[in-house]
Parts: sequence; C-alpha cells; structure tokens
Amino acid sequence: MNASELLQAWERGRSLPPLERLIYLLLRAGWQDAESLTVGRKNRSLLALHEELFGPQLACVVRCPQCDTKLEFTVS
Repeated sequence: MNASELLQAWERGRSLPPLERLIYLLLRAGWQDAESLTVGRKNRSLLALHEELFGPQLACVVRCPQCDTKLEFTVS
C-alpha cells in the first residue's frame, strides 16, 4: 500500500465504526482474512502495516487524567 492508496482507504473508511474501519483498512492492505482475525491479531496486523508505511517508531500522545499534563513519547 502506498501513500495515495492509504489516503484513499482512510477517506472511504473514516465514516465506518472503528472496528469496521480497521477491517476495511487491513483488507485494502492485503490481509484477506482480516474479518476472521482475533482482536489481538488485528492489532498486530495494524501495527505491522504502520511499521511498513511509516517505520518502526510510533509517536504517542497522552494526557494525565489528574493534572491534564500532555506527555509525548515514541515506542518501537
């Protein structure tokens, strides 16, 4: 999947509920068995797709529920 195909898949799938959007994206990326995968396998497949498209680093942003401080970090 290239950047253009990813953008097209995102635009077409953005109105779907989250789980259906995930399945749609995986199907477009070539995971023909995406609907029958377990939740854990779907998540692993999505992370593999992210790594394939953007590299091994995943940028994360969270907010502390107590003080609302924003924390940004990356994970491999």
